[in-house]
Amino acid sequence: MENNLLNNEVLVNEIASIITDARNNVIKNISIELINAYWNIGRIMVEDELKSKRGEYGKNNYLHYRKLLQINLEKDFF
Repeated sequence: MENNLLNNEVLVNEIASIITDARNNVIKNISIELINAYWNIGRIMVEDELKSKRGEYGKNNYLHYRKLLQINLEKDFF
């Protein structure tokens, strides 16, 4: 009986390790995707600024993009 308990403990520890690793991978992948998303958002905004030759990038543009994103995504994006 004691041997079965030890085997169960090893099994439970192995399963717990798999779940912990999966959770850590999810967190890492979400972080990577968020970094990629924000980098691409910044790239698109800078390209738009350079294309239009407005030269000044500031709060008004940020607020304009924010409002459009809120409408588009139907939630508080920022």
